[in-house]
Amino acid sequence: KVLSVSLPKPLGIVLEEDGDGLFVAEIVEGGSACDCVTVWPGQRLEAVAGESFSELEPCMEAIAAIEGEVELTLKAPEPKAPPPPPPPAPTGPATVRVVQEGKPDMSLSVARGSILRTELQKAGVDVYTMVGKMTNCNGGGQCGTCIVAAEGDGLAARTPAEDAKLAKRPASYRLACQAVVEGDIAITTKPAAK
Repeated sequence: KVLSVSLPKPLGIVLEEDGDGLFVAEIVEGGSACDCVTVWPGQRLEAVAGESFSELEPCMEAIAAIEGEVELTLKAPEPKAPPPPPPPAPTGPATVRVVQEGKPDMSLSVARGSILRTELQKAGVDVYTMVGKMTNCNGGGQCGTCIVAAEGDGLAARTPAEDAKLAKRPASYRLACQAVVEGDIAITTKPAAK
């Protein structure tokens, strides 16, 4: 929307220059623009007394040379386009390929957002070593006995519990009770201690 306004001096308008021309950067108290509801920061300055300016210095000289009220043509800024929406999160099940020593590999179809340990146990996958079977914390993230080695980026980031329990282990090692499935992943149960 373009509008014209006539204001007595001092205007109380701080103009700035950008790649698109001049714009109202600020309204200063004590100037006539301060009491004018049609002038606000962000408006583009289209013309002064009917003359267009793209640079600040000639514009200020023209304003200074005007006696009496200064006629300004202002334009409201174009609304910025909203940022594009994020890509939709993948839907449908994720595939977890499970490698177990002494057993054939298997593939599980699991819901995204599920806890890896829960899905492995539903499928009858043995997550624990013999000692882990007797000392595990039942999925509380406290014992560190449900370690798996993960390949790929189908798990959510490590939790603080995982960071604490796995600090001296490779980054690919995860606690199955804390790992959230977000996409396709390959895991090896009971990986060697490193």
